[in-house]
Amino acid sequence: MKFAGRAAPELIEWVTPACEPGVRGCFEALGQLDGAREAVMGAGVSFGLQYCPLSRGICVQNSNAD
Repeated sequence: MKFAGRAAPELIEWVTPACEPGVRGCFEALGQLDGAREAVMGAGVSFGLQYCPLSRGICVQNSNAD
């Protein structure tokens, strides 16, 4: 949350101290990658992968998108 507040404060203006634990839990859950490879590979979608400097991870680009 601290990084988000420094990087894009306008995106977290709505986060109050009362709801911060829930928001934090959602962001922490995004780091849970168990089964992610299988889910993506089994989706039946053509995609390309590239490095995403913003998230410092891999970004998936859907090749089927119009």
